[in-house]
Amino acid sequence: MTSGALPANPFVAAGMIEDPRLFVGRKDELHAIASRMNDIGNWITGLVMLLLPVLVLVGVLHWNEVWDFVRDKLGIK
Repeated sequence: MTSGALPANPFVAAGMIEDPRLFVGRKDELHAIASRMNDIGNWITGLVMLLLPVLVLVGVLHWNEVWDFVRDKLGIK
């Protein structure tokens, strides 16, 4: 595909869109997407929301092993 030419099949993935002509009427949408990607607070919040259930699940699954280790170290029967 040459630069400036659109593919004959619109369902073919042509890679990253770099031609500004393809973004006609999408300025507000592009700014909204870019602001979400650049907002580190939202990114961190999303990451925590993904990892928190995993950490809780791992903690619950291994709680007996952790408790046995602590009990042994403290001499609790």
